Amino acid sequence: MYKKTIIILVILSWISCQTSAQVQQPKNIILVVIDGFGMDHLTASAVANGGKSNLFNLSHTGFLQIHDTTSIQINPVSSISKIACGTETYPGGLGKDENKNDVTNILESAKKENKAVGIVSTSSITYPSSAAFFAHQSNYQKRERIASSILEADLDVFIGGGLKYFNKRSDGEDLTKDLRKKGYKLYEQVGKLEKGRAKKVAGLVFTDHPDKAGLRGEYLQIAWHKAFRTLVKDDNGYFMLVNLTHIDWACQANDPDYLLAELKDMELFIEQLLKYVGSDRESLLIITSSYNRGLIEIENKNNEISLKIKDNGITPALVPVFANGPGAENFSGVYKNTDLYMKLRTLLF
Repeated sequence: MYKKTIIILVILSWISCQTSAQVQQPKNIILVVIDGFGMDHLTASAVANGGKSNLFNLSHTGFLQIHDTTSIQINPVSSISKIACGTETYPGGLGKDENKNDVTNILESAKKENKAVGIVSTSSITYPSSAAFFAHQSNYQKRERIASSILEADLDVFIGGGLKYFNKRSDGEDLTKDLRKKGYKLYEQVGKLEKGRAKKVAGLVFTDHPDKAGLRGEYLQIAWHKAFRTLVKDDNGYFMLVNLTHIDWACQANDPDYLLAELKDMELFIEQLLKYVGSDRESLLIITSSYNRGLIEIENKNNEISLKIKDNGITPALVPVFANGPGAENFSGVYKNTDLYMKLRTLLF
């Protein structure tokens, strides 16, 4: 009798572990990459928001090591490529290894698992921070070539800027016609994103990069919601990349007001994200950065918060990783940016 009881307990324990493992396997993954965002920016955002940040509402926190053991010099294109592809890439290239062979990015891995995939960006869709997740080009500066490569990427949704790289090209071609032939519903205005339904969405709603926060209105919230409504229809789930670039650019411009506006817009966006997927047992949300730019000083005079950008260079500092939802526990601790890719890829299988 005793032996039978032990056997039953072992079987029940095994079933429990299997059930737990299934619960921790997300159906959907949303990866948010905030260019240039580090602990200084997080602190500034929280202080400006009354001591709170919506990032604090995610259940797990980790740190990403963005430099290797041989050098603390950070190349932004290489850094985002390591997250997108999980490996060192050809210098200045996207989706290419050191021998210029194509490497598989995380969206391609998701597509192989029959998931819908999409990108939303606050930059041109051809900018490296987004293009690293779909392009295979040896030179990240060749924006027209990158625009052409999106025709082969099999994205279900992409929304950002960069229309001129599709319809005002030096070769005279109009790729918007090719997008329509491939079944995409093309949007060239932000306001139109809220209308209509389509299985495949190409949102090229700015000529080049979207405007700064305060000038672009609710573009980010509208674009994300459009992508979400499109991708969520897929029965097999989805993988969505959201790339926020302007925090990095505000630091490069040494413009504290610009930075503060972008941090506030980021908080509004994360609040919206959490309303939709914060308690969703099927969706994993990861928010991180590809590198840290700048040293930020915070001043409080007469209850008025102001920022100073004391340095606008890229530092080798660890950057935070916030995770929420099934599988979030895998993203605690300190690990390399290439490991972030591997953690995500493991959850796809």
